[in-house]
Amino acid sequence: MNMPDRELLELNELCQGLIDGALSDADRARLEKRLASSDEARRFYVRTMALSASLYEYAGEMQSEAPEPRPIPANERLARGLWWTLGSLAAAAMLMLGLWFGQHAVRNSGDTLAGTEGEMSDMDDVVAHLSASQDGQWKGAALGAGEELHRGQQLQLVSGLVEVAFDSGAVVTLEGPAALQVTSAWEAVLHRGTLKAQVPKEAIGFRISNPAVEVVDLGTEFSMVADDSG
Repeated sequence: MNMPDRELLELNELCQGLIDGALSDADRARLEKRLASSDEARRFYVRTMALSASLYEYAGEMQSEAPEPRPIPANERLARGLWWTLGSLAAAAMLMLGLWFGQHAVRNSGDTLAGTEGEMSDMDDVVAHLSASQDGQWKGAALGAGEELHRGQQLQLVSGLVEVAFDSGAVVTLEGPAALQVTSAWEAVLHRGTLKAQVPKEAIGFRISNPAVEVVDLGTEFSMVADDSG
């Protein structure tokens, strides 16, 4: 993603405000303007809304027993209405994104079908993103906050601290020097270095492994140190 860090952080703030139901009319207008003027902003918005909706749905499915009938408080009715609204907004954004891709394909009819399928495959392979960075220095190409991370991608952190948010809901803080491979939304391999993982209930089963040990989380926090000298 080529969006500057400042714009990406602002967009993330606006999306989170929408999810929390705390977005003012002025901020809502700013969000709509950003979505209308940037395809990258639309992609980020769709992924954020879809992830929030899927995590909410997954958390509901974790309840094994049906609750006793009870009156629904006003604040809960508001929350349900908000999630319905978010789902509608996400669907609308996906429709708008699909229309934009269709128009783009018409304007560039020389593009091959294989190229289009490759782009969509790359989008499907995104399993995490770099949610924060503090003095992060990288071996090779530098990564900034908001950078999308793909299945199998290697992170070579020379120094500093970075935070990786997996699509499963798990959040990993990596301290350099370290090497981490993002295997999927539910798994990563720590080849060397130190990390701390925070795993909410919806991400139970997330795991970190290395050649010497594998840690499967049970819904808590854990730290891990790996040494590749052997």
